[in-house]
Amino acid sequence: MFEDFGTNLERVRARIADACARSGRAADEVTLVAVTKGHPFEAMQVAREHGLTDLGENRVQDARPKLERIDADARVHLIGSLQKNKVNKAVGAFASIMSVDRDDLLERIDRRAGAIGVVQPIWIQVNASDEEQKGGCAPEQTHDLWSAALESGRTPPLGLMTMARFGADESELRSTFARLRELAAGLQDSAGRPAGLSMGMTDDFEIAVEEGATHVRLGTVLFGPRP
Repeated sequence: MFEDFGTNLERVRARIADACARSGRAADEVTLVAVTKGHPFEAMQVAREHGLTDLGENRVQDARPKLERIDADARVHLIGSLQKNKVNKAVGAFASIMSVDRDDLLERIDRRAGAIGVVQPIWIQVNASDEEQKGGCAPEQTHDLWSAALESGRTPPLGLMTMARFGADESELRSTFARLRELAAGLQDSAGRPAGLSMGMTDDFEIAVEEGATHVRLGTVLFGPRP
């Protein structure tokens, strides 16, 4: 299973390195999050065997059985939308929750983190493409959500996350990613580190890297189509 993963990973790393070179960045500035959602646990295993630490899952109920089996050094991020009734199962289980996009969700995460005595890192998801029906806070809400997460102390914000419109051309992709980068400008964590930028997936990650992505979330290009 996943016999082509090693070859796929080499090609992806080369494409990331080339994109970094084109934009005057070092390849180690970009973290590859291997998206294992929809795949069996073996996808996580093969990613770890090839030296990848950061993994992405979409649904709490699908991820929990995998989390019970994965090694302690893996960092599994929840990249899909989080329903309020799944907050209790998510907080403390994931290295980060990448889809925090509204006050009430942040407050629930904060309360749960306090109740069980953990710190739960989060990312603010932004609807930088202005699509109706799409997850993410409105761009103008980003600063307030970031500030609220920072003030809590239990929900340290790591950065901003977005998804570009499916099928967008290069000009639109660059506009979407640049918008997120501009929103992140000036945002820092409690230690003064700049906000990360989680943007770019299989169809657009090279452009995202050129526009400043610090994290790219890649599934199909590594593992092939989900069953």
